[in-house]
Amino acid sequence: MTTEGEVDMSPTCFRVINQAPYTVMGSLYTNYYVNKDRQKARHTSNFRMEKGQSQAFCTYGPFYEGRKLELVLRTVLPIFNCKTMVDGTIYLKGQLNEDGTTKTWAICLDQPQPGSIR
Repeated sequence: MTTEGEVDMSPTCFRVINQAPYTVMGSLYTNYYVNKDRQKARHTSNFRMEKGQSQAFCTYGPFYEGRKLELVLRTVLPIFNCKTMVDGTIYLKGQLNEDGTTKTWAICLDQPQPGSIR
């Protein structure tokens, strides 16, 4: 099996915290790899987090360049995406607008956080 990104021998764990005032849904994706059937695939973790909820995730990769995973937030359709490092805590953010709409995003990590373990 071959990968397009770095793979860890032990799991890399991180936390996602929903600080939005409502439920947020999304997915975390690794970089692609070729499975035993020689098909291109990637690992996916879907989540649905209530307001204030915190959840731990662990991955071996394969990672995108810079030890990153892809984060996609969505309703029915994707509304936000980024590539984020997993060396720290990822915060989901949101605001309720006066017209009843919402704005949802995440604080994606571009650099390892102080004290993070690789």
